[in-house]
Amino acid sequence: MRRILAALVALAAGLSNGVDGWLARKLNVESSLGASLDSVADILLMIVMLYAIWPLHPEVYRDHGWAIFSVLILLALMHLASLLRFGRVASF
Repeated sequence: MRRILAALVALAAGLSNGVDGWLARKLNVESSLGASLDSVADILLMIVMLYAIWPLHPEVYRDHGWAIFSVLILLALMHLASLLRFGRVASF
């Protein structure tokens, strides 16, 4: 049951993230604040998904933890550099 719930939450989060960007462009309501908040939401979504996978598939972290940790460190450094240089998180 937990796996189904986690999959549904992940699907809902991913779909809402995609629909949000599509609607902003379609309705021409883009803003710099919205772009910044979208970047923050993307980061939080990734962190929550990584945390949600942990209890369901601990072997992923046991077998590939170094790679996951390396990617997270690189992403954190990229966003930190963007904050220091431009005063905002990177927007993709």
